[in-house]
Amino acid sequence: MEMRDALALILGLLAAFRGWAQFHPLSMMPPASEDVSVSFYYPDHDGHGSKLPVNDVVTVLCHFSNEGESTLNVTAAMGSLNMAHDFNFYVQNFTFKPVGLVLPPNEEMTFSYEFIMDPRLDTTQDYTLAHSVFYENVAKPEDWYTSTFFNSTVELYTTEAEVDLESIVMIIGA
Repeated sequence: MEMRDALALILGLLAAFRGWAQFHPLSMMPPASEDVSVSFYYPDHDGHGSKLPVNDVVTVLCHFSNEGESTLNVTAAMGSLNMAHDFNFYVQNFTFKPVGLVLPPNEEMTFSYEFIMDPRLDTTQDYTLAHSVFYENVAKPEDWYTSTFFNSTVELYTTEAEVDLESIVMIIGA
């Protein structure tokens, strides 16, 4: 291989890597399929998930219904925490969780997605939490879709006891 060809190969690989490194599943999401409906349920948090803990495992259930004529491969789920006043400001991304379940037409399923919010988050701040499911048409794997099954403003709280100056004075004075 000539030096010029080797340099071209290296530059091509770097360009490809740079493009790949900039891709993120939550930033270039394909549209939802009209044949799919999704819903959510937070089993440990009154179902609706409007108030969630930091530094604790949170489980959300995604109900996925294939109402179309094509078999779908439910590939993965992922979520993010964003600033409530600006959804484009990402605070925390949650793990890309493979699902890997094939769903025939007119069938439905429910799967769980677990995540933990960073304990350093400001619990006095409102955030927008979003969770999405990724899937494809089995007969046409190039047909990718994403449906967001939860997208709402949430209030965060800590499960650890907070100690303030007044509490310390009361303990020392006792």
